[in-house]
Amino acid sequence: MKQELEDRLEIIKFLMFYGYSERYIIKSMPLFAKYDIALSQMNNVSVDDILIEIKRREMYYFTYKDTILEVNRYNELMQEAKKNNSSNVIYALIFDDCIAMADLMQFDIEYLNSVKTAIPMNKNTIRSNEDKVMKAVYMLPLLKFKCYNRQTYARINILN
Repeated sequence: MKQELEDRLEIIKFLMFYGYSERYIIKSMPLFAKYDIALSQMNNVSVDDILIEIKRREMYYFTYKDTILEVNRYNELMQEAKKNNSSNVIYALIFDDCIAMADLMQFDIEYLNSVKTAIPMNKNTIRSNEDKVMKAVYMLPLLKFKCYNRQTYARINILN
């Protein structure tokens, strides 16, 4: 839980650096909520316009060409977006060297289903020695993500 709170703080600092606090109310959601951070327009605090899901990847951005997102997690996020009438669902990844972000609403569901696979994962997201279970995941290409340096927040242009 401590790491999750640190990750949220890092993304909130990033959002404030880019001036989101001037246009939105930034809310860190309760632990175990469906998403981690919500951005609400200043004049409408009852609706979350942008939902942000954060995942830490303890590796460098270029370690793999794709990242994973559980199909069940994606479905939960899309249901929350529909319920909130949200305009964006941002998937934020904190790598050792950068912050990478993509709007999940920009991915075509047919494309996502074409890159769906199953991999063995812990039953719960909390690290444990539990037996692994097969979970359905989407393989998202990292080249679709916008990347930012973790220290300066400068945009990194990824050419591959």
